Amino acid sequence: MKPLSALEKHKSAYDQLFQGAGIKESLSHYYWVLQKCLKVAPRSTLMQDVGCGKGIFLAIAEKKFQFCYGLDLSEAALKRARLEAPHSYLVCAAGEDLPFPDESYDLIVNVGSLEHFLDLPRAVKEMARVLKKYGHALILVPNSFFLPIILNVLLKGDRGLKSIQPREIQATREEWRQLFSENGLNIINIFSYNYRTPQDPWLYRIMRPFIPFNFSYCFLFHAIK
Repeated sequence: MKPLSALEKHKSAYDQLFQGAGIKESLSHYYWVLQKCLKVAPRSTLMQDVGCGKGIFLAIAEKKFQFCYGLDLSEAALKRARLEAPHSYLVCAAGEDLPFPDESYDLIVNVGSLEHFLDLPRAVKEMARVLKKYGHALILVPNSFFLPIILNVLLKGDRGLKSIQPREIQATREEWRQLFSENGLNIINIFSYNYRTPQDPWLYRIMRPFIPFNFSYCFLFHAIK
């Protein structure tokens, strides 16, 4: 029997995840990203969500963009996305090998999934390739120096945040900027985001308004081709 490739194992792990509860952030998280999209790219009509998961972002984007497309490695995720975002066009493929012609989209969005890809530079190059000239890309990525993580390591010797996903890369703001700049995207702006959920610890709620930019939970990079 032929052994599974790294990509096949990765796909299988995500199919299992999405056959269960799957992965999602709070709705406020997705609406915040959508607001940034509408602000920086108000004339965009063709939007591609690379790594769309079960389609939560697509579901709210459908109300604002004329044509919404979603791509994910997991068939189980897309099965749920078809119910969540029935007006979006969905494709099953890896983010490192986008099955689209050059310069296909006005706007590309990646909401917290790039850090789970197997080949990040290749995935960024692919997003740049299918983005139209002067089109916009908004990519949300985690910060390895999130302040609560630093405090947890300082006090407990442990990061304090656990991931259920098979792979997760974190980096600093500058490390992410270099990744994007070296692979075809020109950074225009960087926004910080600190999550909000009903389960937030009381200490984090107090700290949140005062967290310095470079110690934020994650960064939203706005780039053009």
